[in-house]
Order: sequence, then structure tokens, then C-alpha cells
Amino acid sequence: MTDEYKMTQSDSEPLARRGDGPSSPRARSHGRRILVFAVSFAVAAVFVAAGGLGISLLHQRAAAKPQASAPDPLLVSVVEVLQDPVHRVTDRFAGRVEAAERTDLAFEFDGRIVEIAFEEGDSVTAGTVVARLDTALIEDERRQLLADREALAARLAFARKTVKCRQALSDRGFSSQESFDEAVSDVGELSARIRAVDAAVATLDTRIEKSFLRAPFAGEIAARGADLGAVLEGGVPVLTLLSSAARRVRVGVPPEVAAVLSETEAFAVTFQGRAFEARIFALRPDIDARTRTQSLLLEFIEAEAPPIGALVEISVVREIRQPGFWLPREALVEGERGLWTVLTVVDGESGPVARQETVQILHALDQRVFVKGTLGDGQRVIATGAHRLSPGQAVRTQTAEAANQGEGPWRRCCFGRSGFSAWRSASCLCSGFRRWRRSRAKRTRLPPTFSPPF
Repeated sequence: MTDEYKMTQSDSEPLARRGDGPSSPRARSHGRRILVFAVSFAVAAVFVAAGGLGISLLHQRAAAKPQASAPDPLLVSVVEVLQDPVHRVTDRFAGRVEAAERTDLAFEFDGRIVEIAFEEGDSVTAGTVVARLDTALIEDERRQLLADREALAARLAFARKTVKCRQALSDRGFSSQESFDEAVSDVGELSARIRAVDAAVATLDTRIEKSFLRAPFAGEIAARGADLGAVLEGGVPVLTLLSSAARRVRVGVPPEVAAVLSETEAFAVTFQGRAFEARIFALRPDIDARTRTQSLLLEFIEAEAPPIGALVEISVVREIRQPGFWLPREALVEGERGLWTVLTVVDGESGPVARQETVQILHALDQRVFVKGTLGDGQRVIATGAHRLSPGQAVRTQTAEAANQGEGPWRRCCFGRSGFSAWRSASCLCSGFRRWRRSRAKRTRLPPTFSPPF
């Protein structure tokens, strides 16, 4: 038995060495293949089951009727419009300030300037001598004429004595009538020559007087056209004088505006942001052929006025009898054929909805327009954001005053269409902190890599 056991043990050792036992590599490989097959089969079964479930759900969704959710009504601000039978229009025209009187002072005859008493910008009174010509030659000629007159006066005195003597001799018969008549003729001739000399002297006196250039009215010297020692011809301007009386504004207005002006009305004249009051001084009846306007002259009520030559703006308020409605400019949406449209709010089946109306602009200001069209009295017009809406869209309304008071950057940021939103609030806080960090970094030079914890 011992031999048999030894034989069996010796026979089993070669089998173990050949790898035919349960712990051999071949047996382990076979087990792994069985395990992989089982796992693959289980995974495939799971995928098949999931696919079948997904297909079933898709069929159920396809079979179910879709229920479309209506969008939330958009919040809009509205204004209630009322019809006005008339509307006031402010027309603005450009005008130029000018002096009440303006003249170019000049001498009437040739001469050499020996004196100019004033410079540009000086004020003068009426009758003041502002310039003078050289009168030496005129005065010499005047003295010569006076000497000739004295000679003629002496001859005239002798001629008159001769006439008396001839008259006495003629009465006694010692002289002929012819010699008497000749003496009388000499007296008449000498008297005429003396009168001619007197006229020549008066002419020279006038020339001497006109050699002094005087201011015809009180004013200011605006320009100087000649210097001392210059020899000028008659009529050449020496000085330009502007009247110091109330200044005026000349402006061209259309005939339809000129027809409604009132002489007692005060007009606002604006120069460099400052307003002055003026009233009508004159209105020319003719129409300028080039500008097709009438010249309107306004006179400043107060002594203080813009400088002469300044460009000013004149405001004329007039009433136009045309019924219409005042609307905010932002309420208009451009339509077809040069017309404009607005959206009004009317009551629909499920609540307020937007409806389109057509209007025509009659007058436009900076923020408002006056229109006429299919609007009715008392209708509610969407004041802003009409381009975001379409006719028939559901809306929620609030007055424009409430929108201006309650609407702010944080309210628009933190409140959506359906109310308060925590996500929008957090986003706004993050955005606000980032803006604060950027402004803070510019002042304190924070590192650019610094960022908020959220």
C-alpha cells in the first residue's frame, strides 16, 4: 500500500506540473471569460430596458396634447391724451442788433486833416467837434476879399458924393444930364460889387465852419477811416458814429407770422443764454424778394442790450387753431407714406391689449409732438417702448409718472416681469461689486487679479 500511495503521488506530480488542476492558468482564464460574458449580458439587458422605457416615454409625450403657455403681459407706461382745440407754437428767428442811427462822418470838400479829437470807442455828445481841416488858405482868401471890399466901399463913398455934386450942378444948369446919370450908374455898380464881395466872404465863412466836423447826435465812435495829415477828397469817411439811443433788432419773419404780431406784445430776445425784452418799433410792409420775408424792427425796452452787430434769437409765440393731441416723442413709431403710428391700450377679452393708431405730426418740440389722426379723446397711449410691442399683444399698464418715480436701475435689475428674482438680484450685486472694484483699483492700485468671492 505504501508503494501504491507513492505511485499515485508520483503520478499526480506530473499532472500538477502540466497545469491541468483547478488553480492552473488555463482554469483561471476560462473563469474570466465566463465572468466577462455575464457582465456584458447584464449591461446589454440594462440598455435594452432603458431604450424601451425611453421609446415608451416618447410615445406618451407625442400622444399627449401640447399645452402652450401664454407669455406674461409686458408692463408699459401710458399717458391719457386729451384733445386741444388750439396749440401754441414758439417760432424762433435769427436777427442782428443794430444801432438806432449810424452815419459815416465826412467833410464836404477837399482838405488836409489837422485834428482828430476822438478815437474808436470814445463817446461824444451832439455838436461836438470830432475832426478839423486846415483853413489857412481859406482865411487868407477871406482877408483878401475883405480888403477888396474896403476899396470898393471907399470908391462907393466918392461916387455918392459925385452924384450929389452933379445933381447940384445940373439943377443950376452947369452940368449935363448925361454926367449926372453916369455918376448914378457908378454908385450902383460899386454897390453891386460890394454885395458880391460880401457873398464871397460868406461863402468862405461857411467853408471855414464846415472845416470843423461835428457829431450830429450823441453816440460812440465805431471806426476811424483817416489819420492826421491825410489829404482827403470830399465825401471820404473820416469817422463812423453809432447812436447811443436804444438799440434795435432787425429780423425777417414770414408773412403769416407778421400778420399775427401785436404792437403791445413783448418779445424775448436771447443772446448767449441771456434774455432781453423788446417791443415792435416798425414792420416794413414790403416782402424781400430774395428771402420772402418781412423786415421786423424791435426796440429794446431796457437800456442794457447786446452789442451792436450781435446775432440774437427772437422767440415769437403764436396760437394755431388746429385740434390735436400732445404726445411724448418716444411714443411715435415710423409708419408708411410719411405717417407715424402710436400704440394705445384697449380692453380685450383676456385683459388690456395694444392697438395701433395712425397720426400726423403738426408741430414738434424737443420732447413733445402735436399730432392729429385716429386718436380719440381720453385714450391711453403707450408713452415709451412702443417699438417692442405689436398690435394685439397683452400688456400691463402703469402711468408714466409712476414709471418715472418707481423705476430705477436697481429695480429694473432685481425685478423681472413676474416680480422679484433672487438670481437677478445676485447678478446685479456681482456686477455692481465688479464696477466698484474697477473704480477702486484705479484709485488704490489694487492687483488686477483680485476678484470677488462670488
